[in-house]
Amino acid sequence: MKKALFSLILFTLAGAVAAAPSFLITKPPVEPDPSYTGPTDDPHAQEGQWFKDNTTQDEEARTHEFYDNVEGSGGGTESFLAIKGYAENLQYDGDNITSFDIVATIKNDTPGTGGWRDGSNTHGESLTAAQQYSGKLYDTKLTAEFAVDLTAYNAWLDGGSASGVYEDKSPHIIAENHDQLAWFCWTPDNPDQDKQPWGDYLVPTFDFGDIAQGASVTKVLSFTVDGGGLLPSDARAIALETSSDLLLNRTTSLKISNWMDNIGEDDGTAYPSDNDGIALADSDVSVFHNVPEPATIALIGLGAIGLRRKF
Repeated sequence: MKKALFSLILFTLAGAVAAAPSFLITKPPVEPDPSYTGPTDDPHAQEGQWFKDNTTQDEEARTHEFYDNVEGSGGGTESFLAIKGYAENLQYDGDNITSFDIVATIKNDTPGTGGWRDGSNTHGESLTAAQQYSGKLYDTKLTAEFAVDLTAYNAWLDGGSASGVYEDKSPHIIAENHDQLAWFCWTPDNPDQDKQPWGDYLVPTFDFGDIAQGASVTKVLSFTVDGGGLLPSDARAIALETSSDLLLNRTTSLKISNWMDNIGEDDGTAYPSDNDGIALADSDVSVFHNVPEPATIALIGLGAIGLRRKF
């Protein structure tokens, strides 16, 4: 009952303001439930997307996902540049890229305009969102789905190999200054033999803090490359050497839709999957955040709305 009330209040809040490209990703409205797509303490990811802090080892969830849909297709005034990143400081060994930075910016351009397409991911979850959240993004996080934390990845592999929904892309792009790891994918000890290997906290995640409407936050994300670096013919190297926006997350890509992913150019196409038929190509990062605590929201629609951070 408490969860149902929580969801109801969030949707009521969303209806009290203009639409924006940010959706509730708890269950409901994400389906199915059960799914075995969360950590042991929340096996069906009912609370949203989970993270573990690199320093404290604390685990916490985020309830919403923010997107960079094109304006008129659910996006705001920044359009596909609401989430953007440009490569800098490329270092080479011969012709191979061995390290680089991405200067990443998230701008809260809510509210958005127009309709949007439904979302899905490789692990069978889906979302048909009827409303969007519009307001301040609290405790915002960006997941780099094209990268790995090599220590966590090797410990998870434990001498084995990636299979099923887990992809291995060598040489690996290794995150160097991330703050957390995000959960991906199957719940340990789940009863479904098809939902293996079991998941862990694997996806490098960067903190962006609170972002008010109309404001932006920029961070420098640092990466290295193992195995001698990215060859000039590698599509990831080709993308990094352009001056284009490299970060995208359209509504067709629900949560961490696949991992490891490629990194590529965001040229402003409404849904890049229209070119190759793979909706999961519509992101290489994801952005998650919290919203005001429902208990502090009063008199919605009458102009008196109290806000407090959700932890």
